[in-house]
Amino acid sequence: MARDFSSRNNTLKNIAQKSNMSDTLVLELNIDDIIENPDNEKIFNMDGIEHLAQGIEEKGFNGAIEVFKLDNGKYEICSGHRRFRAMKQLGKKTIKAIVSENVNDVEKAERLLDGNIFNRKLSPLDMGRAIKYYKENVLKQKEFKGDVRKAVAYKFNISESQVYKYEALLNLIPEVQEKVAENVIAFSAVTSMTNLDESLQLEINKRFDKFIEQNGENSLTRDIVQKIIKMASIKSEEVEEAIEVPKANIANTVITNEHEDEKEIENEVEGEHEDERRIEDEIEEEYEDEKEIENEITEDDKVEIKTNDDIELKSSISNEAGEQEEVKNYEDNKFN
Repeated sequence: MARDFSSRNNTLKNIAQKSNMSDTLVLELNIDDIIENPDNEKIFNMDGIEHLAQGIEEKGFNGAIEVFKLDNGKYEICSGHRRFRAMKQLGKKTIKAIVSENVNDVEKAERLLDGNIFNRKLSPLDMGRAIKYYKENVLKQKEFKGDVRKAVAYKFNISESQVYKYEALLNLIPEVQEKVAENVIAFSAVTSMTNLDESLQLEINKRFDKFIEQNGENSLTRDIVQKIIKMASIKSEEVEEAIEVPKANIANTVITNEHEDEKEIENEVEGEHEDERRIEDEIEEEYEDEKEIENEITEDDKVEIKTNDDIELKSSISNEAGEQEEVKNYEDNKFN
């Protein structure tokens, strides 16, 4: 929505007062001797020229445009660009103008702004461009040291938060700016888009176009616009997270691989230790086997010795018994 500053329109009164000064004159100038300020159309829209021309044709031209006299004899407009074009469109040869001389660049910039922001309704984008122009061509050139946002708010008779919102519109892609300019979208509904990158803004604009195609030009209400922005932003964040996960996995994989390499080395060392312990166990087992064999041999020897002893004892007993039998037989024979 355009902003109306007509309640603060004291510009012409101020200019009229200056007309009594030695460096200010009111003249009827040849239209061919007048040029437009090249900064004007970069800041302010030039819509409604035909309607303005029709009003001048019906009611006549009232007031005067404001110009600066240039060194080459021409005059540059600082206020009244639309009225000047309307007069040219009507084929007028002259126009009444208030002429100022000896004006520096900063004062020219201030008068260009004053002649527009206090005399016409400005669109949100006009406001954003005007604020930027004021900061760069007036405050910066004056080397202003105070609170810039507060100074801008005072100059444009708006709140400090509005200063931010209007200027932020300049961060929108041209396609969305056009929708704001044509009132297809309320500028306050797209404030959250101003911090998004160009690719995401393009994606959101595609969704705007699709919604308009399906539901009509006046269908993009504030709530719907904000929902579309939110949904696109959430999807973008999910994609970014999906991209970030592999990156994290790569880093984790590198770390994991390093850990696995270390673990593999540790396993190899442990394996060598296992081999040594296995060899020791095998040697121990062989020693145990030998010892067991020795024990078995010793036990067998003991059994064999005992058996031999028993045989010898039995043989000895048997021999003694035989001897006794022989002695008995001898004695028996002797007595017979």
